[in-house]
Amino acid sequence: MTAWLRQWTPRLPDTRADTRVLRLPLPARIPVPALSGHSDRLHPPHTVAAWQPFAEGWEGMRVLPGGHFFPWQDETAPRLVASLAQTAVSRAPSA
Repeated sequence: MTAWLRQWTPRLPDTRADTRVLRLPLPARIPVPALSGHSDRLHPPHTVAAWQPFAEGWEGMRVLPGGHFFPWQDETAPRLVASLAQTAVSRAPSA
């Protein structure tokens, strides 16, 4: 097995899930809370914001500390979870 294949094999389920999203009609009619890493050089915040016209359910963008892999940085994970929880609570039906 090549080094490339060993590296990517664990990520195949995520890649398959990503391709299923691509089959949705555009503009996407799903809630989209956009998240970006402040110092992401691969996809800086302004490039993430450029997706807004394609997302009917755009819920704004939150820029969190960190680079491209900000969700997996220890100091960012609690903020990410709190941000997603806030979005979920704001959508919950009122009693």
